[in-house]
Amino acid sequence: MARIYEDITKTIGNTPLVKLNNITKDQFYDSYNYYKQHPDLLKVILDSITATSEKERLKSIRPIQ
Repeated sequence: MARIYEDITKTIGNTPLVKLNNITKDQFYDSYNYYKQHPDLLKVILDSITATSEKERLKSIRPIQ
């Protein structure tokens, strides 16, 4: 997982992720570093995002008639 962290820190900068959420680059990195130190909490968030995404995906699938 460390490789992912290294890649992100090189590219995040002033991307749409930062702009869309109306946060500063420093705020992003503060949060990023917190979750880097607490991967168990990050897992809860990512699991929630995954579950929500899967529910939305399943809603878009129409049964074959």
